[in-house]
Amino acid sequence: MKFDAPYCLTHQDGKTHYASGELRTQRLLSEVPRGGRWPVFSMVPFTQLRERGFDVHDGGEAILSLVTADYREIQLADVLPPGPPPEVRTLGAPRFEMDDAEFEANVARLIKEEICQGEGSNFLLSRKARIKIAAFDWKVANTIFQRLARSEFGAYLTFCFHDGERFFVGSSPERHVTIRKGVVQMNPISGTLPKSLLKQRADLIEFLSDPKEINELFQVVDEELKMMSRICSSGGDVYGPYLKEMSTLIHTEYCLQGFTDGDYMDAFRDSMFAATMIGSPLENAARVIKKYERESRRYYSSALLVTGLDDDGQEFLDSAITIRTMEVSADGEATIQSGASIVRDSVPENESREVKTKAAGLLRAIDNAAPTTSSLPAYRDALVDQVLESRNKYLSRFWMEKQHQSYVEPRLEGKSILIIDNEDEFTHMLKHVLTHLGMRAQVVDFRSAGPLVEDSELTLVGPGPGDPTDLNDPKMQVIHRLVQDLLDRRAKFLAVCLGHQVLCHRLGMRVEPTDPPLQGVQKSIDLFGRREPVGFYNTFFAQRPELAPAGVEIASEPDGRVTALRAEDFCSFQFHVESLLTTNSVPLLRDALLWVATGKHPTVRPPAYSSAPPKP
Repeated sequence: MKFDAPYCLTHQDGKTHYASGELRTQRLLSEVPRGGRWPVFSMVPFTQLRERGFDVHDGGEAILSLVTADYREIQLADVLPPGPPPEVRTLGAPRFEMDDAEFEANVARLIKEEICQGEGSNFLLSRKARIKIAAFDWKVANTIFQRLARSEFGAYLTFCFHDGERFFVGSSPERHVTIRKGVVQMNPISGTLPKSLLKQRADLIEFLSDPKEINELFQVVDEELKMMSRICSSGGDVYGPYLKEMSTLIHTEYCLQGFTDGDYMDAFRDSMFAATMIGSPLENAARVIKKYERESRRYYSSALLVTGLDDDGQEFLDSAITIRTMEVSADGEATIQSGASIVRDSVPENESREVKTKAAGLLRAIDNAAPTTSSLPAYRDALVDQVLESRNKYLSRFWMEKQHQSYVEPRLEGKSILIIDNEDEFTHMLKHVLTHLGMRAQVVDFRSAGPLVEDSELTLVGPGPGDPTDLNDPKMQVIHRLVQDLLDRRAKFLAVCLGHQVLCHRLGMRVEPTDPPLQGVQKSIDLFGRREPVGFYNTFFAQRPELAPAGVEIASEPDGRVTALRAEDFCSFQFHVESLLTTNSVPLLRDALLWVATGKHPTVRPPAYSSAPPKP
């Protein structure tokens, strides 16, 4: 084995592999070499988001692809020459690019100026730390890799990638996307318990019962279901939640699985990058990250991509998120970047501590050769599992149960519906559900929707970030015109979240921000006479007027917040009817469509709640 030229070491599922070959660079994913008998390993930079049209700090980083000429399974011990391992020593303490006070102030400002202003439900805010590694060379890099492989027993992929100049050494806890034989898998991870805080079983139960941690995970699952809905048109399943233990942390995660018959690289592009690494909704979260972070993320929070052919000669794609990863220059200057997912309930001091804890696993691998052991089994029992599984009790049956059954509604089958996307890909989840109901659904950007709306059989005005009352905002001007046109023509339509708020505004209702925002929160509401657990992702609410507009029926909470409208020609929901957090997502959407299409409310009621969580 040669380590003085480009190479990649990987450790996954207890096996270690060595690859070496030619290093090539690309600007576009379409240019990345596809692996054959031996895989191709590609470090994809965060700036690749530009391929999706998202705002991003662009440092000019290229995709780095190792085209393998030598590939073999090896023993983990063989990554170093015989004899004593080299000393791994750092010079000084880690230097964070901003101190705790500045980072905490940014967290507080982000909550106030972004989440509380309707710009999104969560955002991944990160910071960099730098540290000098003494006498750094490939032996030191491989030693750190070996230590990580032995200590980070919960990692999805541990790797050491050398492009001939720099080293990328990491132990990623999270799969980005895997596609084998058409089966697509994603593993959203969120919620973090530092193991230093785990002293007794009650600490684990408190973590699993914390609304902030629960909602944070649900939000990223919803965001990645948006991606899965784009990629896997034929359906998908949600498994979990599970506990994932790392050397210094415990996380919670779900597994999403579906099927695609499309091009694997297109699927990877459509999934750039994990919601856990950016936020929700994805496109606006990318804008916010650019606003709050000073420079390019380089290769942090993107993915190490692996492509090749399996034993049956079929193409596969695998990828791990590049977190818990250090980038090290030839002279040993190491950069470690870590982040925290900021939601409405975030406590700035806790988020600052979480960022440091995430970096601790890598720093420990530099300074400590002793492997870590699992401690979770000592605290886990039937009660812990029950608390974990109880999270699923009121989640959407459509997303949590097998989607292979038929949901086709004969009275809707074959009808067409135009879905207006207002910069939130929840519209792809809506399309996914509507397709399962037998409809022909098309998603169109709000900027190009105008000419299509007049000819549409049904229209759905979708959700999106922003202040619905800001008529100086060009986006809001367009959406207001679209909704007013639908009202003037008495066209048949539905509206969700932002679409609902604009509709309420056009009907003369007062729309105002609520404190605290309901971003990624499940609440039970009175929906026209029946209780429904539903998912909210909003900062603004319409207030019930003293007199309802003529012909409009209003569902509202005791404090006057409007949750839904229905009239002869339209139905609207403030909540996200398509969300994982809406228990009866399919029946509610079906009933609303039938109301609009037939003019009378169906008598169908959803089945009684099931107290047992779905099983994989």
